[in-house]
Amino acid sequence: PPPPPSPPPPPPPPRPVLNTLSGFRRVGNWILAGITDNLSDGAVLEATPDGSLRFVVVVNKPTELREYTLPATGGPSLAAVYPLTNFVDTEGVALLRGRAVVLAEERSGALVEVTLPAVSSGGGVIDRAGASKVHQTGYGSDLTQTAGGVEGVTYSPGEDAFYFLKEKEPALVLRMDRQPPNAKRLLATVTSVGDVAGISHVPGAGPGTDGDRLLVISDNTKQVLLMRPDGTLVGPPLALSVPTKSKPEGISILPLEAGPRDCFLTFSEPAILQKYCGPE
Repeated sequence: PPPPPSPPPPPPPPRPVLNTLSGFRRVGNWILAGITDNLSDGAVLEATPDGSLRFVVVVNKPTELREYTLPATGGPSLAAVYPLTNFVDTEGVALLRGRAVVLAEERSGALVEVTLPAVSSGGGVIDRAGASKVHQTGYGSDLTQTAGGVEGVTYSPGEDAFYFLKEKEPALVLRMDRQPPNAKRLLATVTSVGDVAGISHVPGAGPGTDGDRLLVISDNTKQVLLMRPDGTLVGPPLALSVPTKSKPEGISILPLEAGPRDCFLTFSEPAILQKYCGPE
């Protein structure tokens, strides 16, 4: 008789709750080819157990998305470029699911959902008119007339909710339901750093969102903050090893498929990609 089909691989165990950034070290540092300046954020799209990644970055001048692969050893390679038309001041990007991502527009304050073309396409224009959903946060700098609008966004699939940032004066961490009526709540006014630039949701074990965490990056202080989903800080911040003149703008946690170690990517102007990992 034919051998029985092999059972599917077990899902990865839940991520232990991240309670400290101490022990995190920079393990990778690259310049992203083809970007001269204005690297604004990035999001890991997929990861494999051998440590290779696929990620997308958003640039706000010229307004475009760029998709790269990053092997377990070696540097990033460009896979595709997606020029963005009719978008305004794109400062954040986060993965929704599959090839669907959400972009944050600083001045309009909108969170715009789009789907990336197939990788095999090698690229292609993405027009805002074709967005599957546009969510208005009300925090765009054109609306509030204050310095700094919506600077970063991340998505929590378990809650079907966005966490997003107002950059400065004051620096705010907010949450918004993805489904109408898009209920919003202010989680924290961040006073320990002058600005907040990027955010990444870290799903954790435990009931509800108890074990979830948020990683928030500050361009002013070149630090990463660790927060609970209610906005309270956990432990001391992590100082990034970036050049003095660079501006850290974005952050993305690596999914569990990338292995048991907690690691994240950071995205800094002009065009710097870094990888940080916690202890083995």
